[in-house]
Amino acid sequence: MIMGVQIYWLDEAEPEYTVYDFDNYRYYEGSNLQVGNKFPVMYSKLFYDGLKEEGHTDIVNLVRCAWAGSQKYGALVWSGDIDSSFESLRNQVAIGLNMAIAGIPWWTTDIGGFHGGLNTDESFRECLIRWFQFGVFSPVFRMHGGDREPHTLPLAKEGGGRMPSGAGTEVWEYGGKKHMRFYQNTWF
Repeated sequence: MIMGVQIYWLDEAEPEYTVYDFDNYRYYEGSNLQVGNKFPVMYSKLFYDGLKEEGHTDIVNLVRCAWAGSQKYGALVWSGDIDSSFESLRNQVAIGLNMAIAGIPWWTTDIGGFHGGLNTDESFRECLIRWFQFGVFSPVFRMHGGDREPHTLPLAKEGGGRMPSGAGTEVWEYGGKKHMRFYQNTWF
């Protein structure tokens, strides 16, 4: 591409609704209850077709949701904005296995979780180490989080909502010296 962009981050591919009232959402092909699972496939296809039209051949896009057939359109799925906890780490193992069983080979997670981790909490630090160990054997090794917008409102019971994002999952939270060491040892 002209600007050098080759991979897109397709967030909220479920799509994310403000209120989870699925029988009231409509698409051209029908109600969300009837055809809603096609949305992530069509979302990936939209970007795949556009990149193909621009002459790209090896097309992969990071997407937060997938459904049967998404792999045809270069979907590299990540499990979304997940909690920084041992329970969430355990869930990632099952999610990864389910992705593989569904025939979607490219899958990843937010190593350390996305929200709720505190780098001063010894339990979180242990969880982060264990998550790195799991990440090494995942198809894509990826870490994401950060306290870009310090929200304090809890997650809503219905629809979206905001939660503090996990600054502790970002390497630079541990100081410049450790960040530089990590950077030097992970870039080839």
